[in-house]
Amino acid sequence: MGSLAAAPNTVCLNCGQVGHLMCFGSLWQTGQTGTTPVCPQGIDPNFQGTVFLPQLHGHVLMPDTNQTVCVCSVCKTSPNKGNAYRCKTCNFDCCAQCFSTVSAFSSWKLPPPPPPPLFPLASFRRFPSPPRFRQSQHSRANLPEAAKVASRLSFEAREKWTTDGMGSEVLVDVDPGSSEFGEIASALLCTLDNQSVVRIQRVENGAQHELFSVQLRNIARRLGAEFSPETMIRHIFHGTGKQALDRIIHGDEGFLPMLAGSRVGTAYGNGTYFATTAKFSDRYACNLPSGQKQMLLAEAVVGRWTLGEPGMKACPDVPGHPFQRYNSLVDDLTRPQIWVLLLSSQAYPAYLITYQSNLVR
Repeated sequence: MGSLAAAPNTVCLNCGQVGHLMCFGSLWQTGQTGTTPVCPQGIDPNFQGTVFLPQLHGHVLMPDTNQTVCVCSVCKTSPNKGNAYRCKTCNFDCCAQCFSTVSAFSSWKLPPPPPPPLFPLASFRRFPSPPRFRQSQHSRANLPEAAKVASRLSFEAREKWTTDGMGSEVLVDVDPGSSEFGEIASALLCTLDNQSVVRIQRVENGAQHELFSVQLRNIARRLGAEFSPETMIRHIFHGTGKQALDRIIHGDEGFLPMLAGSRVGTAYGNGTYFATTAKFSDRYACNLPSGQKQMLLAEAVVGRWTLGEPGMKACPDVPGHPFQRYNSLVDDLTRPQIWVLLLSSQAYPAYLITYQSNLVR
């Protein structure tokens, strides 16, 4: 289906081409009278079934009553009942359960997020790095290609920061009206029922993040062409008590695998435990006197993973590579829900999330 001509010099916000109709979430215009506006992507904007939830996805979604969605992009499972929703612009699918959960917060007035970066939450305004951090940037010319990518990612991760990360105050409030707040809140709430986000604070601990950046580059250098940022760098949740929470955020060491088993046991190895979903970490979250809860959203380089076993104190060797070990342990090889990291520098506590139950009054 061809697109209709738009008003002169009109630029489509979706495809960027001059003369096309304005796309999703914008004013539709046409230079032809007596015609029906048609999106360049082939979607009729007057079709009442279209929905736009910017906190869920940056494009308009179309209901799919035929249940042809294979895997939900939010919960990573196949839909089993109700309408599914598909994006006609990119490869995004959403099952009915995730859609209904997020749509409860449709009152948020958030701008559509930018195109997805190489890994989530990575493309933001650059903030000048401290001198010792800049020195490592100049040495990237001699790094292998995978290490160069990892080095760039470690710098991009700090582009949201509003400080140099070297002060005593490391917690910075995230604007509730920003897309950054919306992305993190959606990640938490998509698996937690009857909860609302009270506050999100960004952790700007420069010394700790530099250690994480070094570990990220080292793993990327060892893996070479096998290094895949899309799958080997993850944002995963961690719940723990108040005392441990403060030490992780404000200290130089961050997560301490040597304290493994203090709250969750060692079913998959002796290390720091993380979860793919907030629902799992909620049972270990910090309970505040006010009745609210807190947990961390960590940025972690999981590298290559293998199945963990009780009491494992080190990751096993990779078959065929006697001098290389796996980088992390999991509960399931194909769809990991639990991650065990044995090195403290493999994870950085990126955000502290405070939330509460909607049932508490």
